[in-house]
Amino acid sequence: MPLEFLGVRIYEPVTILTNFILTGMCWYFFKKLKANDRNWALFFLFLACSTFFAAIGHGYADSLDNPVKFVARIFAILSVMFGGVASIRTLTNLRSRNILTAFMFVQSLVFLSWLIAVNTFVPIKLNSVVGLGVIVLGIHLYHLIREKAARDLWIVTGIVVSASAAIVNTYQIGLSANFTYHDVGHVVMMAGLLIMYQGISKYALSYVEK
Repeated sequence: MPLEFLGVRIYEPVTILTNFILTGMCWYFFKKLKANDRNWALFFLFLACSTFFAAIGHGYADSLDNPVKFVARIFAILSVMFGGVASIRTLTNLRSRNILTAFMFVQSLVFLSWLIAVNTFVPIKLNSVVGLGVIVLGIHLYHLIREKAARDLWIVTGIVVSASAAIVNTYQIGLSANFTYHDVGHVVMMAGLLIMYQGISKYALSYVEK
C-alpha cells in the first residue's frame, strides 16, 4: 500500500524496509569476510547492492520491472557468480575447479544477456537455481557427505532455507496487504543468509589458519 511523504508517493514501504535490512546484513557480512575470503565477501557486497537498489525500485514506481530493479538484478547475478566461485575454490581437484569456474562465468553472461533482453525476475530466479541450488549446494553436499563438517551443514541448510523464498515468491504467500509475499520472502532470506554465514565464516577462518 503506497504512502504519501512530502508530496511524494512511496510504493511498498514495508518491502523497502525489509530490503534495507537485508542490505545492512549483507554489508555487515561483507565487512567481516573481506580480509579473509574475497569471493564470499564479494557475494555479500553485490547482494547488498542488489537489495539496496531493489528497495529503491520498490518505492520508485508501481511497476514490477522498472529501470532501478534492472540495476538490482544485475548485482544479483554478480552475487551468485562470486558465491559459486567461492564454493568452487574449496575443491581440491584443479581440473574440476577450472571447468566449474569457467561454467560460472559463462552462466553469468548468459543470464545477464537474458536479463538485458527481458528485464524480468525470471532470469534472476533461474540463475540462482543453477548457481546456488546446483553448484554451491552440490559442492557443499559433497563436502558434507565426505567430511561431515559443520561448516558445510550450515551452508547447505542456509541454501535450503533461502530457497524457500522462491516458493513464497512463486505462490505469493503474504500475511496481509501491508506485509506481502515480498516481505515474507525477505524474512526467509534473512534467516537463510544468517545460517549460511555461520558456515562461510568457518571457511574464512580456516583460510586464516592456513
